[in-house]
Amino acid sequence: MIGYLVAGVLAVAVPASIWHVAFFSGHGFWSDLENVLIGPFIAFISFVCSIGNVPLAAALYANGLSFGGTIAFTFADLIALPLVLIYIKLYGRRIAWKLFALFWGVMSAAGLLTDLLFRLFQVPLPAPSHTIVSTAFHWNYTTWLNIAALALATVLYWLYRNRERFSTHQRLATDYVCGMQVEIAHAPATHQHRGEKFYFCSDRCEHRFAENPSAYAGRS
Repeated sequence: MIGYLVAGVLAVAVPASIWHVAFFSGHGFWSDLENVLIGPFIAFISFVCSIGNVPLAAALYANGLSFGGTIAFTFADLIALPLVLIYIKLYGRRIAWKLFALFWGVMSAAGLLTDLLFRLFQVPLPAPSHTIVSTAFHWNYTTWLNIAALALATVLYWLYRNRERFSTHQRLATDYVCGMQVEIAHAPATHQHRGEKFYFCSDRCEHRFAENPSAYAGRS
């Protein structure tokens, strides 16, 4: 939600003159290089997400960002600020910043390479669209897909609220020897160990457990 909101603000509220200053144009290869580097930076500061990056990419392209810069920006949801914070939490600052720099470099290189390949093979670039999204409501395929998605979300929420009724968790156990799921009511073999009952998919697994319970009981 934050990413989509910020994308809308940047696309609508920021004057075109600001973008023209940010997108260093008219200097050949150096302009291309600057654009593919600044594209991911805009993604980083805008909380861009997989939904918000597409309309914002179209808006940036319409306001002067190069084709390669737009490609790099579209890839850059991997270095959005919330994800960078997650990287720091999971891997620590040192590894997180290495990942950040690596992703940024790969995204920029991919955008630049795509732009150069289009020029090499003389593929015409798409014309910038100045109508990013429609401002009117229409009954079209998007509307019906949205309705279907809302209906599916409602069903999923209902299943979540009634998960105890439909859950198989209480009916299944894990065979800690082979890892298979075993139906408790029809388990082929069982074994009592220190007051706990273990279920097995076969007598073979039960025998292996009985020979060395301590090797498997800890997995529970």
